Parts: sequence; C-alpha cells; structure tokens
Amino acid sequence: MSGIGPLVNLVLALALIAGFGVARLATPPAASVAGVKLRLMQPNVGQGEDFTPEKGAEILGRYLALSDRATSPDRTGVADVTHLVWSESAFPFILSRDAGALARIADFLHGGAVLVTGAARMEEDGGRAGSRVRYFNSIEILDRSGLLPERYDKHHLVPFGEYMPFQSWLDKIGVTQFVQFPGGFDRGLGTNVIHVPGLPDALAMVCYEAIFPNEWGAREGDARHASWLLNLTDDAWFGLTAGPYQHFAQARLRAIELGLPLVRGANTGISAVVDAEGRVLVSAPLGNEAVLDSALPGARPPTWQSRWGSATFAAGLLSMLLASLWARRNR
Repeated sequence: MSGIGPLVNLVLALALIAGFGVARLATPPAASVAGVKLRLMQPNVGQGEDFTPEKGAEILGRYLALSDRATSPDRTGVADVTHLVWSESAFPFILSRDAGALARIADFLHGGAVLVTGAARMEEDGGRAGSRVRYFNSIEILDRSGLLPERYDKHHLVPFGEYMPFQSWLDKIGVTQFVQFPGGFDRGLGTNVIHVPGLPDALAMVCYEAIFPNEWGAREGDARHASWLLNLTDDAWFGLTAGPYQHFAQARLRAIELGLPLVRGANTGISAVVDAEGRVLVSAPLGNEAVLDSALPGARPPTWQSRWGSATFAAGLLSMLLASLWARRNR
C-alpha cells in the first residue's frame, strides 16, 4: 500500500483541482459593463509584407476600412461601437510624430469611439549633454480630439527582440537585435494600470508580459482597482505554428487566476474576449483578417492569486513537501 500512496495522493489532488474548476464554471457569469461596445480589429499583416514607413498611409487605410466593416444590423461600422482595439506595434512609423495619421484617425473617430492601439513611441531627453532619443513599445489612446496623454510603456522587454543585453560586447561580433531602433526599446516606468476613457481601469500587458504570473499577482496600489486585462500583441513572427495558441492559452490563464476578463488584440491571431472564468466569448482564428464585436465582461471577486500572488503556489508546494517527509518518516 505504501508504494501506491504517492499515486493516490496525486489522483486526489487532481480530482480536487478539477472539482474546484467545475464548481467555479457553474457560477453565473458576472454582468457585463454597462454601455460598453468593444470592437477588436485583427489586420493579419504577415511577416513577409512590406511594413515600411513608405507603406504607412496604405496600411493605416487598411486598418480604417476593416475597423468600419459592418458585422450585424446593429454594428454597421465604428459609429456603433464605443471602443476600438488595435494590436501591438500597429504602425511602421512613430504615430505620435505623424500629424497626418493622427488627423485621419481623429476624423475616423468623429462618432465618439475611443481607439486603444499599440504603437512605438519616441521620447527626447530635451537636448541635454549626453542625452539620447528613447523608444518605447507602448499602448496609446486616441479619440476625436487626437492623441490623449494616457499611455502604457511596456515594462518587461524581450532580450534580443526588443533590447540587446551586453550590447557593447555583442556589437563587436556582429550580433544584432530584431527591432531596428537605435539601442532598441527602453523599459517603461510607472504603473501598469491604464485609464481608458469610458472604461474601468485595466492592467495593461504588451505581448509576452501576459505569461508572467508574478507581475500580476498580489496586486497593490492602483492595480487593486483594475477590472480587466488588456493584452496587445503581434504573433506574426511565429507563423502558422503552435506558438500563438500557446501564447493565447497563457494569457487566458491570467484571466482565470485573477478573476478578470481579458481583451486581447492581436495582429494575426488570436484576438479574443475572455470572461473572468476563462470562457472564450469571441475569438478570431490565426492567420485571418477579422473584426470582433463584444461587450466587456465583468470581474469576479478577488481571487487567491490577486490577493497573495504566487505565495499560494509556494504554500501548496511546501505542504506537499511536508506531507512527503511525514510519509517517509512513518514508513
């Protein structure tokens, strides 16, 4: 019997986890946020396409046309939505420095919708001696008045993709980064909460920031009041592989852990709206151009992860270790 004891304990633990999941999914979903009509635009711009500043006006025109597509009798275009979501790094130019693009977008939003979009952002240090231009992988917000001051600059950058570790050494042997900005992106500072007009506060995540549970658990300060997760990404570089599905599953897990709905805008899949129990309400398949319309689901009461972060997981591991030691001692 002692030989099968660990197996019995494992089966019981899995049964407990499964039972908890079944019970949670049996609870009624939280009510949607009143008055919010979301639209997610998935443009499906492939890695092989000409994504250069010279093509900027054409690419923006494609975004605007797709975002204004009629999807149902009560969604005849952007005039029938309150918030429009575009993906990470949506433009082959610095949006905040392109007056023509900003004017086109403001005119497009004349009906009152608010645009939440990924964009590279440039910031100058003011001409001080030794200063440099800094670039950020950002989420920016626009309405019919233009670019708003609210934004989120990505905190957790990808080495070699967004910045070069040990750059001075690696430059000497010809190792370069994927992002073609001098010095790569800079790490954003400040809160990861973003305030979008007409919406509750959100926890902002750019690309792979969604895979790190420690960054979103045990929320403090402004983050305690966040009611949903916003994840903008561009998974085109994966191609038609399992990568985007895995990335989406990890982002969906954050929604389940924190009891917060997830709004995910991706360039080429998988864009989706997921409720606080992890149920996918709408989604766009990988490798497809698409428009998704949805309400904003409500949040659940605080979960263990949102209260204590990964301390819950650590406590579980410790209890298993103590149980194992106790079993060995009592053989």
